[in-house]
Amino acid sequence: ITSLRPYRNADGQVVDFTYTAVNRAAEELEGLSAAAMIGRRLSVLFPGVIPSGLLERCLHTFATGEQQRYEYFYDADGFTGWLDVSIIREEEAIILTYLDVTQSRQTQQRLAQTASTLQSVLNSSQSAIMSFDAVRDAAGALVDFRCTVQNAASRQLLQLNDEQVLGQSMRRLL
Repeated sequence: ITSLRPYRNADGQVVDFTYTAVNRAAEELEGLSAAAMIGRRLSVLFPGVIPSGLLERCLHTFATGEQQRYEYFYDADGFTGWLDVSIIREEEAIILTYLDVTQSRQTQQRLAQTASTLQSVLNSSQSAIMSFDAVRDAAGALVDFRCTVQNAASRQLLQLNDEQVLGQSMRRLL
């Protein structure tokens, strides 16, 4: 979490921001102490904020008061990875929070790739394959199954598409 006040050019226009407060997590992520950041301009310490669009987003939030939260890939200033960024205006300052979500993003990408590979394997099988999750009552007793996956051979055999099958109970399908 960082707090930044506007930096104005000779015409009084806000063109950048100066650090006024930095927490320990920001120090660790940036690799700089608070003392090295406070009083320094955002774009001078981290020139990559200009081409990445982060400075423009900060300027927009300061001008409009519109809060922003987004994830983006940052590859500059000694950091390469995904950041979850939040920008809010607080009186005559902006609060900029950012979290390194690179590991989470990489895990999501690996899971998506694994799911895609699994779906390819399932669809290449000539055997009808379906997967079901157990449905239990309030006491925990098994009462049914709900379809979560079917492959192309299953669609062809049953003559039912995914919208007609996925999420349906086994009793209804069979």
